[in-house]
Amino acid sequence: MPMTILNNLPHKKDDRRTLRNNLTTAEAVLWNNLKNSQLAGRKFRRQHSIS
Repeated sequence: MPMTILNNLPHKKDDRRTLRNNLTTAEAVLWNNLKNSQLAGRKFRRQHSIS
């Protein structure tokens, strides 16, 4: 049975960009701390979208 890819669909690219560029205050604080490795030195990547 072939696997169906459900994440990062090309037709959702604009939606993902809009969400990344219009963060809530809480999301902005979270990602600022994550990108600066201020949470116990752990590394994080943005999550993939799913359909």
